[in-house]
Amino acid sequence: MSFRIPQRWPRGGHWLAALVLAAALAGLPGHAAAADASVEYKVKGGYLYNFAKLVEWPTNSLPAPDSPFIIGVLDGGEALTVFQALLAGKSVNGHPLQLQAVTADRVGSGVHILFVPGAAGKSSAKIQAALGGAATLLVGESKDFAQGGGSLNFVMVEGSVKFEANPAAAARAQLILGSQLLKLALVVKDVRPAK
Repeated sequence: MSFRIPQRWPRGGHWLAALVLAAALAGLPGHAAAADASVEYKVKGGYLYNFAKLVEWPTNSLPAPDSPFIIGVLDGGEALTVFQALLAGKSVNGHPLQLQAVTADRVGSGVHILFVPGAAGKSSAKIQAALGGAATLLVGESKDFAQGGGSLNFVMVEGSVKFEANPAAAARAQLILGSQLLKLALVVKDVRPAK
């Protein structure tokens, strides 16, 4: 298996946290109570963008220099709308970034990152099975999503968005989570089903 080496990261290791904080602060409305979900999705969108750069992807996942890097959002919804506004015109290591809604019956449709909102009510194990080993970074926001087979999972810790990482789940999807990403994550392992 061969992997594309990601571009060199900036020094300091705190650039990801600073970028996410800046993205969140840039969109803070005057009436934060009505827009909490929107602000939370802006933070998560910033993370997703940086995850794309901090994961080693198989070389065949982006076969041409102009191949788009695709972030899919299961069932679309508010998350997709916020991500599209936040990430419009961005690129990932020179590849144009595209965002699209993904339906449950088209989970394996060639996305590089698949975000599963909590409202979708889908388990990471079922989605991972539907992906069939595709090189897709499976990211969720539900309790035990990473332990159930997702690569990454957003969690709230003392009012802040953090994330869990399951390197074994990523490896099953032919992906390697970069060391800079793992430094910022709470690393978890698969939960084995009871026998």
